[in-house]
Amino acid sequence: MLRWTDPEQWHVTVAFYGDLPDGAVPDLVASLRHELVGLRAPLLRLRGAGSYSGRTLWAGVVGDGPGDAESLAAIFASAGAVGEHLAVEPERRERRRAHLTLARIAAASRRDDRAPAELASAVRALAVYEGPAWRAAGLVLFRSELGAGRAGGPLHDAVAELPLIP
Repeated sequence: MLRWTDPEQWHVTVAFYGDLPDGAVPDLVASLRHELVGLRAPLLRLRGAGSYSGRTLWAGVVGDGPGDAESLAAIFASAGAVGEHLAVEPERRERRRAHLTLARIAAASRRDDRAPAELASAVRALAVYEGPAWRAAGLVLFRSELGAGRAGGPLHDAVAELPLIP
């Protein structure tokens, strides 16, 4: 069975740094701030869907207007480069694209043969989805606490806001 994410916790993921010591966060924030200087806020849109590791349902995030795909790619690359430079390399997971996590197969359902079929059905249904466009104002660095959110989901707390050029 799919466990849908809490809409109040929705965010577009462009990098995932995993577990970092608290002492590394100020350097990460400063480096991100430096790296993002001069980058333009892209017009974005949710488009398509997929799954990670056969357990997580995501909606894709794409640049919508002229130059917006390039702006999004620059943001994505900058976030990765900062992590590598500070030796807090983003985790090497399948998550190699900007995305919005929509649902996960509930832990109790992982042994249920129906769960992968439900996930595959949701991916097919959302594969043709295209949402309205919006302009990203900037990036937010979140600290995630697994299991601390509603219904045992993750809780994401903002650590820093990093503006982009409008």
